Amino acid sequence: MGRMCTKCEIKKDWDEFYKSKGGKNGKQAQCKSCQKKECALDKRRVDEYGQACSSCGEYKLWDEYRLVPFTEKRKIRCVSCDEYVNSAINSTLKSRYGITYDDYLEMFEVQGGVCAICGEPETAKKKKSDEPRLLAVDHDHETGEVRGLLCTGCNQGLGNFKDSVYNLQAAAKYLLVQ
Repeated sequence: MGRMCTKCEIKKDWDEFYKSKGGKNGKQAQCKSCQKKECALDKRRVDEYGQACSSCGEYKLWDEYRLVPFTEKRKIRCVSCDEYVNSAINSTLKSRYGITYDDYLEMFEVQGGVCAICGEPETAKKKKSDEPRLLAVDHDHETGEVRGLLCTGCNQGLGNFKDSVYNLQAAAKYLLVQ
């Protein structure tokens, strides 16, 4: 048996519908998959006036979102959620590299928002959003001294060459010969 979903208009088995005390035969009118899609759209509601914050889920006007540096795009987190995340970033930067988030932002601005090696902005995306990742803090692993900010590719490249000038020169020589 089953029933017709009022959204997708496909007849589905009863187990494809959530329970509902007020619904026909004790089930919701829309199937589970249609309700999940609708819920996902509601969470990321975006229109000309504002959007739903990716952290708290509340719909807020555009002036409650900061601009992503060096772009015309707005962040996906509202200012209050962004400040909370920034305080976590600040703690991480302080404990790992001895710099504050303000120090990081100053370096970012001095470098023009691009990688210190290739001169390109970060293209790798964060796992949970479409936002680009922060540039990585490059530091000397022996002294701990911060050298600059690098994109994911260049930072991993230096790591793969074990931060060795000799290894990098050998790689460059190899590329020139081949």
